[in-house]
Amino acid sequence: MHLMNPAIGNRSWIFPGNRGYHRASDARRRLVRGVPGVEMTISLPHAGFAARIFLEECIASAQPLSEPGRALAHSFRAFGPGEETGLAGFWDRTEAVILLLRDNPSPLLEPHLKNCNGLWFLQEDPASWGPVELARLESVAQSARWLRDEIVTRLPAEACPSGGNSPLLELLSPHCARGGFRLAAEAGSGVALAREDLRLATDRWQELDRALREQVAGRLGTTAGRLRSDLTVAIDDEPKLRLCREIEELAEIAILPHQVQFRFMPTGEAREAHAGMTRLRQRCHQLETDAIAGLCARLAPFLPRLNEELDMVGRIDLLRGRARWAIQHDAVRPRLSLDGSMTAIKAHHPVIRSQVESLERRYQPLTFTLRPPLVSLTGANMGGKTAFLRTVGLLQALFQLGYFIPASDFAARPVRSMAWVGAVPDSPTLGLSSFGRECRDLLEALHQDLPQLMLVDEFARSTDAEEGLALTGALLDHLGEAGEGLFVFAGHQKRLTCHVEGEIQYLHTGGLDFTAYLRNLGLMEAIPALAASMNYQILDGCTISSDALQIALALGVPENLVRRAREILSENASGMELSD
Repeated sequence: MHLMNPAIGNRSWIFPGNRGYHRASDARRRLVRGVPGVEMTISLPHAGFAARIFLEECIASAQPLSEPGRALAHSFRAFGPGEETGLAGFWDRTEAVILLLRDNPSPLLEPHLKNCNGLWFLQEDPASWGPVELARLESVAQSARWLRDEIVTRLPAEACPSGGNSPLLELLSPHCARGGFRLAAEAGSGVALAREDLRLATDRWQELDRALREQVAGRLGTTAGRLRSDLTVAIDDEPKLRLCREIEELAEIAILPHQVQFRFMPTGEAREAHAGMTRLRQRCHQLETDAIAGLCARLAPFLPRLNEELDMVGRIDLLRGRARWAIQHDAVRPRLSLDGSMTAIKAHHPVIRSQVESLERRYQPLTFTLRPPLVSLTGANMGGKTAFLRTVGLLQALFQLGYFIPASDFAARPVRSMAWVGAVPDSPTLGLSSFGRECRDLLEALHQDLPQLMLVDEFARSTDAEEGLALTGALLDHLGEAGEGLFVFAGHQKRLTCHVEGEIQYLHTGGLDFTAYLRNLGLMEAIPALAASMNYQILDGCTISSDALQIALALGVPENLVRRAREILSENASGMELSD
């Protein structure tokens, strides 16, 4: 079974510019099975949604190390409804890599993956390759073979390139015995004979050159090594200037205000030996260039096989990133929900958890079950409602992207789209208020494909309360009638007025423990004391209070204002009882 999502296909690699690998495929669209020519889109997740749930920041540590792996991760898209078998197969392979990393941790795995970078030469014509490109090719091929032999063969479900070992390494290795590339030549070949002639000519020239330098150095009263660089004579040292100008092998190359520069230039037999050596070097270089071109021509037919091996490297690298991420976050393999509900036990959001623990606070994992189609979450201000929505969105995204889930247990069903509505600031540059942006986001969400996960955070809170409540009720009716997906609302409305109220699952956060707050206030500042005294657990039923008055008092609102607010609440409650 192939590691890749069926939507990606199995097309050949292309190498545009210096940007590395990219799979020649459309990662957003595919043909629906059994219905040729009909396309469907899985928009999971769009950029705004990913930003609100911190998806990119969360999975940054899972990014592949190699160019093929990064290209595959870039084109990899979420599994959608109807692709549950492929999703389960992906989890199988991730689980196998997790066991491999735990039981047989190899210190060579990551270096070999990192070595599969610097593939710029594969976009060029092999006929233009030289020693640098061939040395890189041999090194990459060695890493790909090691990964196949040591890793892929231990993963029964993973596909290896067929056909055994590629001859590519057998052709290259004789020329790369010392890490670089030097063309190996058989004894008696034209290249070997030319190299031998060049070696003899070089030895002859060095012998003559050394003797001539020692002779000139003796006349000057210096060492032969001194003549390997330009010789400088003061302009007022006439005897030495006269002597240097009398020596044929010293060429005057510059006259400066205070000095004259001379350079050693061989003459006679040494000059002829140098010219002969240069001709032999050029001949040897031409023969080696022709031989390398022939080697590249023999390598070219095996490059498609190299593409297959790099494809394999990308798949292993992608799995390694997911497996390391799962180990790092103590994540578990998710399950497919039978009834469409989302169930999580002791789930955590890695980014939010890191932020909380960096403030030396205790993070509270979340346990919940969300039953479709409608869920209403209420709770205290600062009680974790938005963090809960972010956690739900992140877990669903990780689930459909094939990740293991940071929880003790998790079950869900794939959706075709995800959306976030609410909790946005004004946008003066767009001419939209906060409510205007919410309406625009809602319109975009309503046009997405079903089934859908929609997370609604205090919708219409910045407009008239009565009209906002009516809009929320109308939205619930609309989504309830659609009935395809999971729609989670977070806000402060204890009971929502709509026709589908009986289909709504009501949940609430634990809220503020004011007694614990008073106790913590003696140990820390007000805001940390509030956070330490808040119960973020998800409980069944609707909340009784949002704890707004208690929190206002804790944050320093004058006590007489809070007392008056309690009186108004009491008067309103009494008036409602009389009217009833």
